[in-house]
Amino acid sequence: DNNNNTPGVDAIVCLGVDFMAESVQAILQKNGFGHIPVYRATQRAIGCSLAESAERDSYRAWLQQAKDQPGQQNLHVVYINTSLETKATT
Repeated sequence: DNNNNTPGVDAIVCLGVDFMAESVQAILQKNGFGHIPVYRATQRAIGCSLAESAERDSYRAWLQQAKDQPGQQNLHVVYINTSLETKATT
């Protein structure tokens, strides 16, 4: 409800890959606008094969195996358009 004559929005609708709305909501929350609802324009799944590959158990197993190698430094680099969960994986 924007009855106080200040510019703004009442809601945001995202039509894009599934994690887009998740990212928009996180950015809004970080900037003090977590009260603004974010909706997906469709209930149909809209995936991204590159992003989904980073969420597979095989990739997480590879990360764990690489982490367990003594004396090796490993770097986890993710495609920018992945879910927040994938980005949080170390």
